[in-house]
Amino acid sequence: MIATRQHHARRSTTLDVVLLLLLLLLAAGSPASVSSFQFNTSPSRAIWTSAARTKSSASTVTVTTPRTTTTTRSTASTSTSLYGIVKPYEHHGYKLSYRYRPGQSADPAVNNGPPLILIHPIGIGLSSWFWKQFINYWDGTNELLAPDLLGCGLENGNDEWNPAAEVMLRPDKSTTLAYTEAIETLLQQRIVAKAEYDFVYYGQQHEQKCVVVSQGGLAPVALELAARNPDLVSHLVLISPPTWAEMINPLPSTDRAKKYRAYTSPMSYMTYDALERPFGFRTYMQRYFKRRPDDQFVSFATEGARVTKLARAAVASYNSGALFDRSYEHDLRMIEQPTLILCGTSDAQ
Repeated sequence: MIATRQHHARRSTTLDVVLLLLLLLLAAGSPASVSSFQFNTSPSRAIWTSAARTKSSASTVTVTTPRTTTTTRSTASTSTSLYGIVKPYEHHGYKLSYRYRPGQSADPAVNNGPPLILIHPIGIGLSSWFWKQFINYWDGTNELLAPDLLGCGLENGNDEWNPAAEVMLRPDKSTTLAYTEAIETLLQQRIVAKAEYDFVYYGQQHEQKCVVVSQGGLAPVALELAARNPDLVSHLVLISPPTWAEMINPLPSTDRAKKYRAYTSPMSYMTYDALERPFGFRTYMQRYFKRRPDDQFVSFATEGARVTKLARAAVASYNSGALFDRSYEHDLRMIEQPTLILCGTSDAQ
């Protein structure tokens, strides 16, 4: 199954193969009319209205509820892009990138609040662009960073990533840890280094903390970031995460290997060709939304380098259950940071 959530990890792939073969036959048809799906507007208001009330005994995060209408933007973001600007960085020899919107004030003496780290889901054509509308609608003062995960964002000049060779066939490695370490590199370069620079050159000492926001099945990465960096991650927001049962029961290695072979087989790659077209993508995604994704979402997901064959490896790895190679029960029970869990009313599951 090729989707933005991990809830399918324990399901048989037979139904998916049948459905995807049907989509392959239908994909050449004309796009169906779509009903409106307001991408990331209502969810973002709910997220940050609630997050503003979340308090920790150690610290309090101050955020501003996003506006409900599109009017003007702050000077800092207007001078770059409504959707943030894409910047490069490097991790263990890999060229990666992240989408960035600066805080409201460039003055080191002004505390814009903790940066928000936005972790995108993994699926057909998905990368940091997933957060473009959120970045546009966000009207808080906080700095926004949306990293492209390993193997994603190839349209931004990132290197391809072979999870089978790098992680999945090596017992000493973990896909979750690989994603986590790449984000940690970005946090060191953007948050820790910046705080140290401001202190040395401007005498300003700001708290080196951030709020981590994950979408769907990427909740394990957010949890691992928080567990490994308690002094850096102050709060968590998990949007539509997997269920408790899915988080604490690891998927057996034999099942993961079987699924990965299925998702990288010649038949599976035929289904990618169908799903990477607007009609196939829109039709299949209806399994996860009560209403169809709108044209803008479909267009972003199926255009250009986002749907090249090189981008399929990360999707196959994710959908084979690579992030669920262990139980996260200990992480969940021992988490120190205040955590907000959200599910949208338009989520079909």
